[in-house]
Amino acid sequence: CFVYAQSNNQITGFMTLLIRRNLVSPEGFAVIDDLVVDQNIQRQGIGTKLIDYAKAYALKHGTKKVWLESGFQREGAHAFYQQQGFNKHGFSFLSS
Repeated sequence: CFVYAQSNNQITGFMTLLIRRNLVSPEGFAVIDDLVVDQNIQRQGIGTKLIDYAKAYALKHGTKKVWLESGFQREGAHAFYQQQGFNKHGFSFLSS
């Protein structure tokens, strides 16, 4: 699903969100893709509200786990995710 935050009829942040289940994790987990907050208004709680929504969405669908990926160079985003209770987990690989 597509989730967005808005203020004064302007989208201020958004993410795509889905539930994924597989053999390794049959209980499933929510997956956040493309979490974006307008850089001009970051640090105002918009990202936190989106993450909170994702956590509630996961619980509604029977899991506590929420998974996301972030580029290795996005250290500010990594600190934010860790403040939100996320831990570094594994590696991602992309073919060339």
